[in-house]
Amino acid sequence: MTPGKKKGVFFFNCGIHAREWISPATCMYMLRNMLERSTSDISVKKMLDDYEWNILPVFNVDGYEYTHTRVC
Repeated sequence: MTPGKKKGVFFFNCGIHAREWISPATCMYMLRNMLERSTSDISVKKMLDDYEWNILPVFNVDGYEYTHTRVC
């Protein structure tokens, strides 16, 4: 990151739709890989250092819960 340069932002909002079950799992998989590789992989470290990360794994909490507790 160049000194004085403003960081770019990555914003992931997953699980927007009630029956979109794979999206939250994909977010968590991506996040886990980024964290596990943050010190061992220089490209991941650079990506994490150069950008601000905002990850919302489940955007529609009520819909996600509903589809897991009710028969559709």
